Amino acid sequence: MQRKSNKARRRIKYFGVFIFVGILILLMAGQCGGKPPATPSFSLTATPVTIEKQTASSGNLQPQAGPTGSSTITISKENGFSGNVHLSIPDLPPFLAAGFNPNDTKGSTSSLTLELVANPTLGEHNIVVKGTSGNITATTVLKLTIIEKPDTVKPRVVKVRPANGSSGIKEDAKISIEFSEKMNKSSVEKAWDSRTIGEVSFAWSADGKTITITPKNKLKYSPNTSYKYYVFKMTTDAQDLAGNALDKQKHVMFSTFRTLEQRLISEPNLDGQVWSGGLVDTDSKYFYTGDWDDNSYVHAYLSFDLNKLPKNVLKILSANLGVYHNKTEGTPYKDLKDEKGVVIFHVNYGLVLDEKDFDTKPLSNWLMVLSDKAGVGRRIKDVTSRVQDDLVNRNKRNDRSQYMLQFARNTDNGDDIDTVEFFSANNKEKKPYLELSYLAP
Repeated sequence: MQRKSNKARRRIKYFGVFIFVGILILLMAGQCGGKPPATPSFSLTATPVTIEKQTASSGNLQPQAGPTGSSTITISKENGFSGNVHLSIPDLPPFLAAGFNPNDTKGSTSSLTLELVANPTLGEHNIVVKGTSGNITATTVLKLTIIEKPDTVKPRVVKVRPANGSSGIKEDAKISIEFSEKMNKSSVEKAWDSRTIGEVSFAWSADGKTITITPKNKLKYSPNTSYKYYVFKMTTDAQDLAGNALDKQKHVMFSTFRTLEQRLISEPNLDGQVWSGGLVDTDSKYFYTGDWDDNSYVHAYLSFDLNKLPKNVLKILSANLGVYHNKTEGTPYKDLKDEKGVVIFHVNYGLVLDEKDFDTKPLSNWLMVLSDKAGVGRRIKDVTSRVQDDLVNRNKRNDRSQYMLQFARNTDNGDDIDTVEFFSANNKEKKPYLELSYLAP
């Protein structure tokens, strides 16, 4: 029994040694052939971004820049990483501007702001975000979606010609309406409404914001002092490219030129007579033309101040010169007539009548017979073309319409008096005048 017990002890002892050696071998194997310790690192994630692009229908051909969106960049640290991470976007699209806050961080997040700075392509874009810390690099893909912001802004009328309330509009005037943005052309043309202008045609500017309306028939001028009105409106049926209706109806009323009448009396200090010997007279109640008994001769002058007309006269419709023929001495219509009698020359002698004006040159070849026979009474002649010419050149001619009266022959050398006497502006009655009809606002 004792011998068996000893054997049992020896077996237990050997088994324990075996277990110990096995454990030792396993420990040694773990130290020599196991995995190495993990390296510190980091990874990135980015929240998706959606940016609304301004619509291109709001007037600009290029969409407006400036809309922004933000993404949160998360830095996930691994295996005890504690370094500084520098964030960047290696291949930033040209339509974007980007900014990190912060750009370098030891923290766990950074805010990325993306801004549209040019015309982008609608849809999804993959933006690669990169983080660098020493020789450790990580990237992530940010999903950027660009959508077009719906245009809900109502278009406006920003300019109209002719303007509402304007007067003195010409018969061939065109109407233009400028909108705040590019418009749906057909809707605008349908929204045009006028019962006074009649049939029209339409034309558009290259940018699609201005419509020009041309009446088929010329506008009419008022035949008297009353105003001739034309009315049109642009209704809210006009729409922009997004279908937004005009913010409010535009109502415009304008008037064309009126026909006005006015009588101008000749200027006392500028009408008169100049003798061939140099004598000048602007004070007499009469002025003469013809020759004297010493064979000297005299020319008569008339001046009318156009400053008394409105500055914006469009056209002289009629102008009649009236001079009162008072008496005749001698036989001037026989001796000096030369088939014409007293003729009118269109001249300009300025703001002073002096001896140099005796031989003043006519402004053109125009002349007209004022009187070809004796007899008391008013002589009236049409000088419309001359007054219109003076109106066109009113700045150069000191706003004057001036005339010289003389016989076709200055003298017959007969040593006798042959003259015609006319009333001047210094007379109390029957003064020289211009009877005018013209177009003005």
